[in-house]
Amino acid sequence: VRRTPLFVAIVSVFAAAPGADALATRVNPIRKVVNLLQQMQSKVALEGEQEKELYSKFECWCKSGSKNLAESIAAAGEKIEA
Repeated sequence: VRRTPLFVAIVSVFAAAPGADALATRVNPIRKVVNLLQQMQSKVALEGEQEKELYSKFECWCKSGSKNLAESIAAAGEKIEA
């Protein structure tokens, strides 16, 4: 698990809170927050990979679309001249 500075700061603030030992014996809300942050981190990473793939497909479409458009314009220009 990659530990970002925000993650480390949040964990250290909660760990230094008064009564942190008492929280360890009950359901630990800090653990819930940490788990939520970790889930969010993995979800954002997955979404980033998906966006990267979609952008690459879009970029390819743009390149091939502009080539086709240029060819169509050139063909139409030749037709008009003829």
